[in-house]
Amino acid sequence: MPNPTLFFESSQSITARLGELFDFFWPAMAGLWNLRWQVSGFATVTNKREAKELYAKFVEGSGVTSANLKVSCLETSWDAQRQIFARFLLLELCSLYEGWIEDVAPRVVSAGKVSRLQKDLQFPTTPGANVRGLSRAIATANSSPSVLMKTELFPALRANVKNSWLYREDLLNAYRYFKEIRNTIIHSGGVASQLNVDTYSRFVTIPISHLYFKKPPVAPLIVLDQPIRLELSDVVGLSNIVHRLVVTFDASLAVSKGAESDLLRRLQNSYTKRKAKGKLKILNNVDSARRKRQIIDMLASAGVPVPVSTSLLDKLIVANRLGS
Repeated sequence: MPNPTLFFESSQSITARLGELFDFFWPAMAGLWNLRWQVSGFATVTNKREAKELYAKFVEGSGVTSANLKVSCLETSWDAQRQIFARFLLLELCSLYEGWIEDVAPRVVSAGKVSRLQKDLQFPTTPGANVRGLSRAIATANSSPSVLMKTELFPALRANVKNSWLYREDLLNAYRYFKEIRNTIIHSGGVASQLNVDTYSRFVTIPISHLYFKKPPVAPLIVLDQPIRLELSDVVGLSNIVHRLVVTFDASLAVSKGAESDLLRRLQNSYTKRKAKGKLKILNNVDSARRKRQIIDMLASAGVPVPVSTSLLDKLIVANRLGS
């Protein structure tokens, strides 16, 4: 089992989860595009345009119990359906990031600080006497630091090519733009609030290089009290923003005593599984290079990245009798 490149287990699944999402999303979108053409052609040739007739031709036998192809394929424009796809994708991507936060926060801080950390990780820094948002989140994680995590694992995590610490605030400002649109769709029927206007104004001033977009976002103008229009390509870009936020904050949060406790838990679980299978090996006390390789193998079994050094990890393993 190879060592992962991210620390938290939910972080390690982010690439796969994004892959699964788009492996479904793009074929589903292409499938509807082709179905529209088939239904339109059939209706033109046969003059059968009623919902029951179209259902009998294209849906019956599929197990889908209700599908009004007259509405979806003949009366609804492709542009309108692209908007629906964009909203679905927006909701899923925001949920993906929120789910990651909900999983990671309790592993980083004590129970009394979890709720605040979860909120702060969703907002750029609000400066002033009462600093909130990202800066407070990072300060909270660093308020009880682990020497082991900061010395041996953090440097390796920080080196991930997706780590975007330099532009973290811009990425969160971009996320807020999308998240507030998501909130408005759910709670206000997609009609723009002043908050949507404000987050839009910040979003369109972010340099494209800070967003890692391949092309400038379309970002249709948001007007107060008017319906919000989404651009699908922009929402696809949100997937990269979410990915980079997870990678960046995975490293930033994996410095606390809480993260060290999570590391120890995973090592203990791995030890228990290896013991049950009779695969325990005593750490070599003669060959230091071999001992280091053994420790890295133990980390791989526990789903932990390769550290830059292993001296403190070695002590942790020995102190908890996990090295035999």
